[in-house]
Amino acid sequence: MLPSDATGLIERARVARIATVSSNGRPHVNPLWYMVDDGRIVLGTSLHTLAARNAAANERVQVLFEDESSPDDERELRVDGTATVRTDPALLKRYRRAIARRYMMTPRGLVNLLRHARQWPAFRRHVSSGESCVIEVEPTGYTWMARRPD
Repeated sequence: MLPSDATGLIERARVARIATVSSNGRPHVNPLWYMVDDGRIVLGTSLHTLAARNAAANERVQVLFEDESSPDDERELRVDGTATVRTDPALLKRYRRAIARRYMMTPRGLVNLLRHARQWPAFRRHVSSGESCVIEVEPTGYTWMARRPD
């Protein structure tokens, strides 16, 4: 379990950046929407993505968080963990509901949805295609780091 100052930053961050390693040792970092579910970090993606394929092949991952809305907070949080790629319908449904509340059902989120209305059909096809998955990360440790310079 992570300490309260770490969970506070995780709650304030807008995206999580998951770092995975491919089978040939190449690192890959991908920003994803996320939720926290019973102490685990749950990141949404698709089965065909490099992040999902890498996490399925090598469970060791790192997830980076920073509070983008607080430029005075000069810390980033790196969470080490073990990843499991899941397609469980109940978890996917819980994830989608949490993401809708966090990212879409806000004033800025609603404006963004309206601005990108032409993309809704493609998004619906993607969600109903059966390719959706989540990468569930069980934290094993964490490190506070200085935020990278802009």
